[in-house]
Amino acid sequence: MFRKLMVWMAVLAFGATTGLAQSDSEETAKERKMGVGILLSQIGGDIVTSEVFDGGLRPALDDTTSFGAFFYNDFKEHIRFEFRVQSGSSTFFNTPMGNVKTKLHTIDFALIPNWQFGKLDLGFPVGAGWGITQAKSRLADNTPTGDPSTVFGDGNGIQFFLGVRPAWKINDRWGIFLDIRARRYTRLVNVREINVGTIDAAIGVSFAL
Repeated sequence: MFRKLMVWMAVLAFGATTGLAQSDSEETAKERKMGVGILLSQIGGDIVTSEVFDGGLRPALDDTTSFGAFFYNDFKEHIRFEFRVQSGSSTFFNTPMGNVKTKLHTIDFALIPNWQFGKLDLGFPVGAGWGITQAKSRLADNTPTGDPSTVFGDGNGIQFFLGVRPAWKINDRWGIFLDIRARRYTRLVNVREINVGTIDAAIGVSFAL
């Protein structure tokens, strides 16, 4: 239920900001603050499946260093909408195929309630998005389901998050920030997947348009 609510919040936020961008007057448009930014993040790894293979092997995803970019729109005085995309290289380990290289892509739609204290802007990102792994090969020759047409490998599915983001203004346009999000990925492999709870810690810079 909570995950579905997060998805609807993201969809509604996207629709609201799109509509506002098209219909607001020139005066309101000047007041609205939009911007872009880049970030570097570290995402903790964890076990990704309930399946235990021969020898006690239970596949897990290693820690991931990722790079990303985002767009934001302060469409209300204390509410920001943010669209963020990040990607990094990682490794599935403890698999029957050994260590398997993979990419981890994360897409976020976030609402960020925020308050300003001088040059400090304190925000609390909440939202949902999508998590995608792209492995270089399968993770096992045999399939846990017993269906030979199913290859045990990478996956993709909804992820949701809640976090905190202190940011500091350098000047009227530039800022720096620390963003920590508690994430829950739901399907990083395609067979007998389990929810993966992790921490995503990022630092970055923003630029107001």
